[in-house]
Amino acid sequence: MEKWEASIQDYQILTREFSGDTEVLKALLNAQSHLRRKQRIDSIHSINPRLINPTNLIIMENGGVRERSR
Repeated sequence: MEKWEASIQDYQILTREFSGDTEVLKALLNAQSHLRRKQRIDSIHSINPRLINPTNLIIMENGGVRERSR
């Protein structure tokens, strides 16, 4: 998770320096999305680690998380 946070900080700096660069903005949004997904998975896993195995989770396009059907 620390790597995503560091990447976000770097992309925020680059976004300010290159305000018109859509690729930098896309990379920032992508890093933020990955961090949010990682935080959701960690949160779900911490609630009940015996029931939820992060390798069996599916991250949906809308950012939601659900358990893979068996």
